Amino acid sequence: MNGVRGRVRDGMAGRKRGARRFSGGFTLLELMIVITIIFILLGLAAYWSRLTTADAAQPMPVMVWLTVIHTVLGAILFAFSVLIVLLCYRIIPQRGSRRGHEQATARTSLDKGPVAIG
Repeated sequence: MNGVRGRVRDGMAGRKRGARRFSGGFTLLELMIVITIIFILLGLAAYWSRLTTADAAQPMPVMVWLTVIHTVLGAILFAFSVLIVLLCYRIIPQRGSRRGHEQATARTSLDKGPVAIG
């Protein structure tokens, strides 16, 4: 598959030469998949803890901890998602441009110079 989709698939799966690996040997995609699975399991555990402690007078510590960890892991997952988008944007050239060259920008009203008022 010779398109953009093929390059994304090959690069994200770690089959591309020079794929970034962390100290444990994980690529960024593999690390994101593991975090996503843990995130979903923590979400289920947080929901279960809310159901089991619904009759409690105040929030139980296990419910608070599971909810907080789930929220923090969601923020980390979002940060990894943004990082992957930025890496893909940098690796895959945009249509009509060459690698290392910026695309032409549209002219704006700021390019016309000073404007007389009145």
